[in-house]
Amino acid sequence: MINVMNTSATMTMKTARIVLQRALQLLLAIAALFIALLVQSPSSYALAEKKPSPPSEVIRLINEERAKVGVSPLVEDPSLIVAAGLRAREAAQRFSHTRPNGSKWNTIFFEFEISAYRRGENLAYGQKTPKRVVRECMQSKWHCRNILDESFDRVAVGLYIHNGVSYWSQLFIQSTDDEFEPRSKLPSSWRLC
Repeated sequence: MINVMNTSATMTMKTARIVLQRALQLLLAIAALFIALLVQSPSSYALAEKKPSPPSEVIRLINEERAKVGVSPLVEDPSLIVAAGLRAREAAQRFSHTRPNGSKWNTIFFEFEISAYRRGENLAYGQKTPKRVVRECMQSKWHCRNILDESFDRVAVGLYIHNGVSYWSQLFIQSTDDEFEPRSKLPSSWRLC
């Protein structure tokens, strides 16, 4: 009788372990999906669609604008992607360069331990396409200056859609101190905005 109980208890523990492992795998898969949707990184869009993600298209269009005036293209920086996604999400809560918690926009870089010599941010909302968001940013003096600033070499774009409204963020950095110029001398590309 003892042997039968022991075997039954062992089977129950094995079954419970298998059920727990499967539940954990399911939870991890759901968490990964949630993070991909939250961040809306280019890779998550690329898996869902067979065309460039809206953030990647914004970067391509920004680089077209930079090329028109002879400024080097920006490179998408993976370390900025999550921060850009969070700033787009925050813009839906409070459309401002002041974050919902009351801190300045640039604290996002410290929060994610992103080092940079210079930083910039563009926010926009309501534009349904990457082409429109870049066109409207180019029509704004300060947004245009960030896009054409030759000292910036890295970028990430965040997109968050809330109640059918698109919220965009563009984070720019100068990642090295090469050609670092003090703010008293404005980048020459700024005269074009």
